[in-house]
Amino acid sequence: LGDVEVVKLGYNFLKKLNLLNKTVLYVNSLGDIESRLKYRNEIVSYFEKYKNDLSHESKIRLIKNPLRILDSKDANDKNIIEGAPEFSNFLNFNSKEYFDNVCKSLEALQIPFSIDQKLVRGLDYYSHTTFEFKTNFIGTQDAIVAGGRYDALSKMISKISFPGVGWAAGIERIALMIEK
Repeated sequence: LGDVEVVKLGYNFLKKLNLLNKTVLYVNSLGDIESRLKYRNEIVSYFEKYKNDLSHESKIRLIKNPLRILDSKDANDKNIIEGAPEFSNFLNFNSKEYFDNVCKSLEALQIPFSIDQKLVRGLDYYSHTTFEFKTNFIGTQDAIVAGGRYDALSKMISKISFPGVGWAAGIERIALMIEK
């Protein structure tokens, strides 16, 4: 799987920089479009009940991009998020199977990871795998390498549809970690 190859690249990148022991890899599945739409509808219903208690930013996200509420840094939002429905309960069979293959492949490569069902991407072109290497050495901006699968991006910017997967690194955050 290309998803696993890309995670391995990030893993090796951090290993070369001697930062791997200061990070934890988190993975999640956003599933396919069908799964994500089912979950989106459920999460909107859930957060609507707490609309008056959400942070200003999360109230805006509830209208524009409700999945992004799941990665809110606001303490009160985090309490509300704790009771939110689990994304995995809305994955269809193909999406569950895809994610299981990703996890089994990471295990076979002996890449340690944790599943974080609150790990999302706010852009609609993402699908299936999302991942982040996080650290607790630099404060609240804790993701230093993050990425995922974005199969719908090419169709949004061209007439051609082809899969994509990749990651980006926070160079400033990595520099801070190296300094420490």
